[in-house]
Amino acid sequence: MRGAAVVIAVSMSLGLAACSGTSNGNADQAAAQPRVGNLPLPVQYPLLRGDAELWPNLTLAQQQRALQFLGDGSTIRSSLEVD
Repeated sequence: MRGAAVVIAVSMSLGLAACSGTSNGNADQAAAQPRVGNLPLPVQYPLLRGDAELWPNLTLAQQQRALQFLGDGSTIRSSLEVD
């Protein structure tokens, strides 16, 4: 749909983040969207309730950062907080 408003909302335990814009059906815009990561759920670390549902919605960069945090004894959600 050309010129249609696009609303993307991501719900996280930390609150609701929303981003809006317009789409002209351009492939360039689709390429600019962050790609959802496909790393397996890191079950070798202690996970919190809801982590399994959150994990597949994270981008690859978010998943990689979360793995670093988990390796240091922290949580997936803390890896999503802004430094």
